[in-house]
Amino acid sequence: MFGPVAEIGAAFAAQRRGCLAAGGVITPDRAAEGGRDGFARIRLNLDPESVDLYDYLDMDWFTVPRKLGRRSVYGPRIDFSGADQYVLTLTIPVFADGVPGAGAGGPGEGVGEREFLGIAGTDIRMSHLEPELLAMLRPVPVPAVLVTGERRVVVANTPRWIPGTRLARLPAPGDGTFTAVTEVGADSDWLLAAARDDARA
Repeated sequence: MFGPVAEIGAAFAAQRRGCLAAGGVITPDRAAEGGRDGFARIRLNLDPESVDLYDYLDMDWFTVPRKLGRRSVYGPRIDFSGADQYVLTLTIPVFADGVPGAGAGGPGEGVGEREFLGIAGTDIRMSHLEPELLAMLRPVPVPAVLVTGERRVVVANTPRWIPGTRLARLPAPGDGTFTAVTEVGADSDWLLAAARDDARA
């Protein structure tokens, strides 16, 4: 799912390099002038006094990949600033020399010395992703749940855990409910936890 996001970030960085090499002008209105595939700045309301302020500079989906220099999964969350959809946000930092993992150095490599240009990202509706995740959990022979680092249930193979709700605590093996817990990785803080059949969460 990160493939198209990485392509957008790499294309922007490449077009910017080409623009600068050709002596082009980079303006606030056109981040990289030239060609049909130019990137235009989105007009966002950054007025702190406004009711519909969208200060993405402090949002985790922006700050985490910028700080760590690698791609990141944020959510699932309700996108109140968009269409009130329950979404998963995938983001990748874009640097002047490209995108991490896209032929421009490894994750976090020299982050402090690289010129940060912005974030490439996408929102994926959980209504599209949840059936795929559920299909992977369904064959697990014991009750299993996929949960975020904020204890929010992503999906489960039993109605014991409802997607979107929060567990009282993060799963831990031998905590009276869960017998096994493993980090999912995949640029997220998600955990996959398996429980005893007779456990009560």
